[in-house]
Amino acid sequence: MLDALGKDKPFIGTSSPMWDVGDEDYVEDMELEGLKMHSPRGNSDLELKAKGKEGYRTAIVRLPPSVHGPHDPNFVTYIVAASKKHGHVGYVGDGEHKWVAVHVKDAARLYVATLEGLANGSIPGGQTVHAVEDSGHPTKVIAELIAGDIGNVDIGAITPDQSRERYSPFIGTIWGTKRVMKSDITRKVTGWAPKENNLVEDIKAGVYSKVESH
Repeated sequence: MLDALGKDKPFIGTSSPMWDVGDEDYVEDMELEGLKMHSPRGNSDLELKAKGKEGYRTAIVRLPPSVHGPHDPNFVTYIVAASKKHGHVGYVGDGEHKWVAVHVKDAARLYVATLEGLANGSIPGGQTVHAVEDSGHPTKVIAELIAGDIGNVDIGAITPDQSRERYSPFIGTIWGTKRVMKSDITRKVTGWAPKENNLVEDIKAGVYSKVESH
């Protein structure tokens, strides 16, 4: 596809980090060994980086676990639904692990800023950017907010195995990871900054109040 587009047209791919490997924070220029194995989009991520070194105007937007906002169908919605089913909101260990997120509108703005930067040459080919609104919120804090929103449910620590069993192997693993994503380089090269509610504010605003158990 890139060969058909040529080197003058910008192309953006979407990727995600290897949430199940290691404890080191993710930064945009980190070399991620084993990316093909551990990230579902690892092949395209590495390919776009390589093409950028060849002169193509490529970039990779890495998304965090939660791209939240009205009608969010994904991770937090799943945790809320499972918590309603079990009558218990669990966090792994001491609950100090950070859960990183971005509002869907802020993520969209980053795609636009990245596309414009590739088009005008201010962003180099092969650049990775992270759509992260902040350094994340402790999972215990998020769990407490979810419990308060649901009402009449217990809250407490669960093991990593219990997290994977309850929230699915994929989501349950990420829920207990120590890794977070940073966006310092992203903000510098694109001029992007989040403007919308963060995840905690969305939960408090009732975005997930109507989620049904499953």
